[in-house]
Amino acid sequence: MRSSSAQLIAADAPTAAVSILIVEDEVIIATDLRERLGSMGFTVTGCAQTGAQALLAVQEQHPNLVLMDIRLKGPIDGVETARRLKSRSDIPVVYVTSHADTATLSRAVATNPYGYIVKPFHDAELRVGINIAMSHYQAEHLLLDTQTDLQDKMTHMDEFVSQISHEMRTPITAMEGALGLLTAGAAGELSDEVQSLSDAAYRNAQRLGHLVSDILDNTKIEAGRFDCELHPLCLNEVITQSTEEIHPYAQRFGVELNSIAATQTIRIQGDRDRLKQVLANLISNAVKHSPSAASVLIEVIPRDQFVRVAVTDWGPGIPPEFRPHIFKKFAQAEADKKSGMGLGLMISKTIVEQHGGAIGFDTRQRVGEPSGTTFWFDLPMQ
Repeated sequence: MRSSSAQLIAADAPTAAVSILIVEDEVIIATDLRERLGSMGFTVTGCAQTGAQALLAVQEQHPNLVLMDIRLKGPIDGVETARRLKSRSDIPVVYVTSHADTATLSRAVATNPYGYIVKPFHDAELRVGINIAMSHYQAEHLLLDTQTDLQDKMTHMDEFVSQISHEMRTPITAMEGALGLLTAGAAGELSDEVQSLSDAAYRNAQRLGHLVSDILDNTKIEAGRFDCELHPLCLNEVITQSTEEIHPYAQRFGVELNSIAATQTIRIQGDRDRLKQVLANLISNAVKHSPSAASVLIEVIPRDQFVRVAVTDWGPGIPPEFRPHIFKKFAQAEADKKSGMGLGLMISKTIVEQHGGAIGFDTRQRVGEPSGTTFWFDLPMQ
């Protein structure tokens, strides 16, 4: 496990606040380097002549930075020492070297050092090299701290949204059920005005329920907790059920649903409820974008080891500028910004991909030709 031994130092702190471990097997060079650093105001915690001594010194002295000679004598050279040091802590290493072969330099680059200082060095080069390394280290850690803080806040926000959504789902379901019974006449015949208000309230309750479900699904997806439970299914039955359930919605828009079923029974491994969610999303979108008295076509097309389900409308088509974003979270074309949250297609894509499938679309927007869009998804057949 890596440990963080080096302490973050304020950007305007004096050089004395930076403590340095020198790793150099030439005593004369190490002594000279120590004197130079001391004259610049740096604190030298000690000098190590071998890789083993360096690893031990870091544990005991906790320096802020290590100046490491690449060509150390002994069982492990400076590059291997830096590699081992990196696996144990995040102390920045700056290599000090006069020359090295290509293979050694390649190994050195792989350890992601914070800089190189070439021998023989001048005081100005030494100071600048150390300051750049420490600035790089400080910026890197500030960025990591910011990312961690942001992730923590996002996690708390997701948990809050999830909890609120769960709390809302129960009363919304109850309200939707009660309004459904009322509009169906369970409480007796309603006047035309009350029936109209009841129908509108029921539709709004359904819409609110769908929004809450989408928010919960999005929270699960972002948390990595969205899973489909796959079981043997007859896809023909799933499509028939989905079409029947959304038929009243299509009637409100004056749109007819036409289904072309496969001549054979299509068996898949799937999650019935999640696949119905995908179909409901694609078909309702097609209905919503279709002109009155138009039709929406639902097709099931077996293709080798896959089956394609396609939903086609004859609406205005998808604008070119929106096409690259259509499966992204909160993506909505200008005409859709008063309806939904733009999560449906993103959730549908996640569901299809968890079934080992793929989803896409073809759209037509040519002058003088019929416009429209076909959304399709492919699923592996058993």
